[in-house]
Amino acid sequence: MAMHNFTDLITAYAWTSHDGRRSAIGKSIWQWYGKTKSVLVIDLCGFSKSSTDKASILDFLAVIRRMQAAARPLVWLYEGDIVKMEADNCFAVFDTPDQAVMAALDLVSASETIREDEGLDLRLCCGIEHGEILYLEEEDFFGMPVNAASRLGEDVANADEVLVGPGAVAALAGHGEDWTVTPHPAGTVALESEVVCVKRESTKA
Repeated sequence: MAMHNFTDLITAYAWTSHDGRRSAIGKSIWQWYGKTKSVLVIDLCGFSKSSTDKASILDFLAVIRRMQAAARPLVWLYEGDIVKMEADNCFAVFDTPDQAVMAALDLVSASETIREDEGLDLRLCCGIEHGEILYLEEEDFFGMPVNAASRLGEDVANADEVLVGPGAVAALAGHGEDWTVTPHPAGTVALESEVVCVKRESTKA
């Protein structure tokens, strides 16, 4: 198949009604863009309480810039890639859940310093899931693991929590002595499957 552009392939898939042809296009899409990855979604929580005037919105934007600056080297440190940054969210991928968890824990720790410097009570909420996704490098990604990680990070996680979905829990190789892993009932209800919260013993409450 000569076509090897994601947008063109999706367009062709959308407008093709013949089952055999559509199936062939779908296989090509997964062949070229399908990857097994651990997805990390980070949300900066506390925006609504901290953006009530012109000064605070500028302070909040400053925090976003500092968080983004901190995120890039930590994601790279654990051999991950930043997919995109949108508003107060950061989206990244890693080869293993362990890498995603370590990067998330380091980012939560780094956020403490930024929060103290800026004087704003803005904290990180992190969601992680592992599985097959469609991945357009450093541009975008799609799939159930992306949806699950987004739900955990943006809707379910409390401040400074790193929530790990069922696919990532199953693929998690282990954890260091300074990790604590506990069940997260709200996350489990949200995804209708096992979700755990990972924290470092040294992380401040």
